[in-house]
Amino acid sequence: MSNRVIPVPDGRSGLILLPETAGSEHKMILDVDVAVMIAPPGSGVYDQRGRDVDRFFERLQKKIDPTQMVLSPVSNIFGNQDKIKLQVAGINEWRFVFGRDKKGGGGGGGGGNGKGGGGEQSVEVSISEEEYDRRLFQGLELPNMLKKRGGETEIVGYRLRGLANQGSRAELSMKDTFKNRYKRAIALAKQNPELLIGSLNNVPTLKQVPIAKMDKRYWQFDAVLEPKSEAVVFLVCDNSGSMTKFRRELAYKYFHLKYRFLNRVYNKRVHVVMIAHGMEIVIECETEQQFRNASVDGGTAFRPAMNKVLEIAQERFPTSRFNLYMDHATDGDTWEEDGEIRAAYRQLLDNGFNFLTYLETLDSPGNGFAKGGRALQGLDPFYLKNVGLARVHNDATIMAAFQSLLKKDAVRA
Repeated sequence: MSNRVIPVPDGRSGLILLPETAGSEHKMILDVDVAVMIAPPGSGVYDQRGRDVDRFFERLQKKIDPTQMVLSPVSNIFGNQDKIKLQVAGINEWRFVFGRDKKGGGGGGGGGNGKGGGGEQSVEVSISEEEYDRRLFQGLELPNMLKKRGGETEIVGYRLRGLANQGSRAELSMKDTFKNRYKRAIALAKQNPELLIGSLNNVPTLKQVPIAKMDKRYWQFDAVLEPKSEAVVFLVCDNSGSMTKFRRELAYKYFHLKYRFLNRVYNKRVHVVMIAHGMEIVIECETEQQFRNASVDGGTAFRPAMNKVLEIAQERFPTSRFNLYMDHATDGDTWEEDGEIRAAYRQLLDNGFNFLTYLETLDSPGNGFAKGGRALQGLDPFYLKNVGLARVHNDATIMAAFQSLLKKDAVRA
């Protein structure tokens, strides 16, 4: 394939790869951060193409919306990559038509019949993490989660305290320095009239009475300190046999949203602990791959996993410094008694956790929570106000669950 680089009008950008033969099947990759387009040679003058690119980007912008973006496959919970690739469905792929821009040429820049060709299809879009977060959370109108202030501080600004006799050259106030010199010069002139010889305004000149150290005044500023807000989120996933790959994938997509939102709220001061559990086996995972593939025993119990969460929190994340969150994904099919389930959650809240999330991942809507969720619904109101319960059964329900849980958390602020 022979290509050349062409700037996109109006600062918008993309990367389009086209085959040598117009009309053949091909794939388009759009990169919204790179201000170039790659096109085959002989595609004609640029004016018509620019208008087609404009129209294509207008359609594409309408197709990318936050609720649809979350439906794209999540290959990495934490997004520690330069670009995030999303599938945007239902848009005509923009393409060059050979000879279109030449005199007498025709053809369009979209779908339909004729040389333009192509129908609505899925387009792969690659965007930066910053742009992804902006689009994902824009318009949700979710208030910040409740924060506890930590012991460490950071400088967020400076406040003017006043003037002082000492300071650095950068802080010298020339106006106040000259004012002091003026007053001192007048006082000296009263005692020494010869200092006024040649003066036009009854004030000795700078040569006669230069600025002295006693005249200088310096601005003084106080640093404005605020405690740092840091967070740790425990992502706890039930990896027992009844938690199928489909159910776990729903959990990972929710974890993806929660992590990205916390990163925005806490300015990327977020620590993550991943825990996979079954009934008795509880594994703290070092990598996401281990988290996804951890092998545990059969059956499900909440208390051993919650004990591990509390143990790690007390060892590494003191409540005087960290805001503690726990998100637990399970199908709710547990062997424990209701009282044991409630006790597992109460112990975390009694030890300084801000908010706990219980997420049931299912294959269908169902008629209500499974045993684990029903047990937690029976928590005392004092504890229940700090626990969010939600159910998801497909991609489309994840954003609604995410919003409802964050809104409940924010009400306590």
